[in-house]
Amino acid sequence: MPDKDIEAYIQELLTGDKQAVSLALAIFLRTNGFTFERGGGYWADKWYWHVKHQDQYAGYIALNYPEGQTDSWTVWTDEYDTPSYADHPLDAEIKQAAWAHVDFCGHCGSCEQQGVRKVLFGKEFDNVCGTTFRFDNPDAAALACMQTLFSIRKEDIVR
Repeated sequence: MPDKDIEAYIQELLTGDKQAVSLALAIFLRTNGFTFERGGGYWADKWYWHVKHQDQYAGYIALNYPEGQTDSWTVWTDEYDTPSYADHPLDAEIKQAAWAHVDFCGHCGSCEQQGVRKVLFGKEFDNVCGTTFRFDNPDAAALACMQTLFSIRKEDIVR
């Protein structure tokens, strides 16, 4: 029996606004040519997906994460260090939302570069994780920011 798609797991594992926002993001991503691939290795027995466009990584989504939490979800942008993050033109509201979700390095050891300096939409940040942005239980207000970040990554991939 084939594995269920991410939308089925969202409907099964999340409720209320978390379910609504995560489904809206999944629909946005599929509509814009992104695909979802279940994680392997450490992530194989978890509800974790690689978000890809044209077989290149764009981000990651985990349901019931951190482990042991239910009705929770997290979105990370890809470890790709896009130069577009440095100066891509954004409106002030999206910029502020992105800056509020910078993923600072926790020295977990999962990436080669531990906490680097990055310029993100015109503002410098120190000790930034390789995934750059992280959204824990994002709400409807964060949806536009996540959609924008994935769109920027897609633009870089198709260039």
